[in-house]
Formats: sequence, C-alpha cells, structure tokens
Amino acid sequence: MTQASEHTTQAFLPTGLRAMIIASSFWAVSLSLTVLAGSIAAVLGCVLASFLIDARLYHPPLKYLQSKSIIGASLVFILITNLVASLLVDSAFVASLISPIGAFNAGEFINWLGIAAGLTIILRTLAHRTSFGAVLEIICVAAAFVITLAAHRNGMIHRPFFIGDFALVRGIDPSVILMAFGCGAVLALSALLMMEQNHKRLP
Repeated sequence: MTQASEHTTQAFLPTGLRAMIIASSFWAVSLSLTVLAGSIAAVLGCVLASFLIDARLYHPPLKYLQSKSIIGASLVFILITNLVASLLVDSAFVASLISPIGAFNAGEFINWLGIAAGLTIILRTLAHRTSFGAVLEIICVAAAFVITLAAHRNGMIHRPFFIGDFALVRGIDPSVILMAFGCGAVLALSALLMMEQNHKRLP
C-alpha cells in the first residue's frame, strides 16, 4: 500500500508541474485574446487534459488508438466547442436568459476550454509517443511567452493588471517580469524532461 501511494505521488508531481507550466503558457496567450472567463477556461482545459493523457494514454481505450486518431479527435473537439460557443453568443434566447455579457463570457469559456484542452492533448500525446514531441512542447511554451511579451511591448495589451501595477509602482518594466516567467517556465519544463527521459543533449 505504501509503495502504491509513493508511486502515485511520484507520478502526480511531474504531471502536476508540467500541467501548470503548459497552463501558464496558454494563460499568457489568452490575455490578449479573451476575457477573464476565457483565461480561466484555458488554464482549466490544460490541467484536465494533461492529467487525462498522462493517466490514461496507456490504458484502454486510448492505448488502442493511433496518435493521428487522437489528434484528429482533438481537432474535432476544438471545432465543436468553437461552434457551441458561437451558437451561445448568437442566440437571442441565451442572451435574454443570462444577459448578453453572460452569453459572451459563457461562449469564451467554452471556446477556450476546447482550444486549450484539445491542443494540450495533442502536445502530450506527441510527447509520449514521438521522439520530437517533448521538444515541440518546450518550443510551444517558449513561443507562447514570446508572443505575449511582443504583444505587451507593442502596446497591444496591458494585462495582467496585477503584474503591470506591481511593476509600475516600483519603477520596473512589466515586460521584464513576463520574460522572467517565460524563461522560468521553459527551464522548468526542460529540466523535467531531462530528469524523466535522460535527454543529456537537450540543452
């Protein structure tokens, strides 16, 4: 019983850390593209998808599916959630039921939940089943923070306000904090990959 508990804890910790790193990258990208509800959904979708794939990929029915089938199903899932989100926003009945702002927030939540969960499932599946998947995962995390940093520097966004306000009142450029978050996320994910798969040449 103790050994099983230790094994579960050892499996939970890297999965949880990886899930939070990937979720933080999707959160950063979502800042310039959606509202708070969408950002929360992006984080939630990443975390749920990461635990789902890490826990069930080598168990039925996922272990019997080819990678391209899982990727195809994930893309279909993204399209379906996008369609549902559009229907919510365009529906006069939903708007009258929960208000137009409520319908918009619900649509953003569903849309970003689908996008984040679908893309995370694709990334995690490739990381498990291909030699390049883990490196692709690191590149995507780095790219997410680079896109967010560029958007912030070019005046596209001023969010997250809690970072911007914290930095500005202390005379610090908020982009420095965003860059530090990005570097930390990439280094943490790289270190996690090196420990798990002994990729000595990854640096």
